[in-house]
Amino acid sequence: MIKLLRYTSVKGWYKCKNTGKEFNILTGTLFHGTKIDLTTWFEVIFRENSDKSGLAATTVMNEYGITYTVAWNMLHKIRNAMGKENHQELSGTVEVDEYHAGGSLKNMHYDKKLKVKEIPNQNKKLLQGFVERNGDAVIRVISNMSESTLSAGVLRYIKKGSTLYRDDSQSYFQV
Repeated sequence: MIKLLRYTSVKGWYKCKNTGKEFNILTGTLFHGTKIDLTTWFEVIFRENSDKSGLAATTVMNEYGITYTVAWNMLHKIRNAMGKENHQELSGTVEVDEYHAGGSLKNMHYDKKLKVKEIPNQNKKLLQGFVERNGDAVIRVISNMSESTLSAGVLRYIKKGSTLYRDDSQSYFQV
């Protein structure tokens, strides 16, 4: 039998019997303390993640009838929440690889293009991806292709005893 350590206080608020602190379902989330309707939040979150280039605060302001500051803060909270690290572990058969993601040189101004060409992949982010067969995926930004950096990702995101498929990179031979 489970013993509940809370009781209903007033209008959806609860009070912890141990600490005496009040809380509700939104406490500790990005919706905590907001006066904006949750359906508006969910619409903005959907539109922010659906559009490839994101959503502007002025668009949110005009379409939902809120001030620019509130719209900017909403989008800021949403983007911060989406940037949280994924804490899941993959198991079974997992594939791992690295990828350079970033802009193309063809749209860059000639002067900037010359500087970028001197150092390969300077304008790109280095990503490491893990894909569980018939399951989930984890992608993380890494600073370099060193053995310790790549191995740290494997140790962090893949459960022991899983089968790891990788390319011929020397960095994964120690894992």
